[in-house]
Amino acid sequence: MKTSQQPRPRVVCLSLLSLVSVSLSLETAWAIDPKSAPPQPPPLILVDEELMHEPANRSGLISADFKVDETFSTEQHEFETVSSQDSAGPEAEITKARELEQAGDRLGALKQLSQVYWAQNGWRDDLLPELNRFAKPVFFDAGEHAIEPYIVESGDILSKVANRYRLSWQYLAKLNRVDPKRIRAGQKLKVVRGPFSAAINLSEFRLTIHLQGYFVKSYLVGIGKDGQGPMGSLAVLDKVENPQYTDPNGKVIAGDDPANPLGERWLDLGDGYGIHGTIEPNSIGRAASRGCIRMRDADIVEVYDFLVPGSEVVVKP
Repeated sequence: MKTSQQPRPRVVCLSLLSLVSVSLSLETAWAIDPKSAPPQPPPLILVDEELMHEPANRSGLISADFKVDETFSTEQHEFETVSSQDSAGPEAEITKARELEQAGDRLGALKQLSQVYWAQNGWRDDLLPELNRFAKPVFFDAGEHAIEPYIVESGDILSKVANRYRLSWQYLAKLNRVDPKRIRAGQKLKVVRGPFSAAINLSEFRLTIHLQGYFVKSYLVGIGKDGQGPMGSLAVLDKVENPQYTDPNGKVIAGDDPANPLGERWLDLGDGYGIHGTIEPNSIGRAASRGCIRMRDADIVEVYDFLVPGSEVVVKP
């Protein structure tokens, strides 16, 4: 699969579906070193000084009041279901999150519901409206900062800034509503500490983008038929726009051909498998591919912009 400039991966699926699921350690993802706790932030701006000055050494969105939650051990996976006695139900959890929001801790509200989202499979659809509302200002709007903004320096280009934070320049451009060719010295850019990751739950036909466990967005996907496709912890190896497709009989279909079953984006997961678009939207939510993850065109463009080479993609049953 490739553009003319890149080596073509061996494609084993006719229609690719995002088969990913995450084994996250919330203890690691949401822990904060008490010795390096950041100062009290101003309203709606959560600043971690270490994240600001040493971006290569730390990752994740970390609020000043986040502590290690001992209930999330390094051996526990977010897709495990907790006992009903541990929680009163999705409505009660949503109420807790809204109370945090009313107290001015919007990021804490997102953390609260993210934890429940990973722990309670059956509640995810109930939680999505509020999760999307809490995630929007953090990951999709430029106005509210989770960490200190990046101030553009003379000679900077957007791809350089994106690499510093392990993000794609496409995501950074869309987040800040800027022309990637026209950033200027002194300009403030909203940033988050990447990389984003993907978790795919095959039984739910669901791909979830997250940042260190914080929910970002969930997508309906198509998956491999008859159990075809990779499982476990994978990584994005390459990214291709308008990928060329070669069918099992050796026929080559150009990247800009409307008959190309891969759509407009390809995220290579290795061994011929990947996450891609589709020209068969009715296959989304079904097991119809030869092992790849298939997404609607608009969805794969978003996911393509979130993930970078090296991003973790975890696929679970």
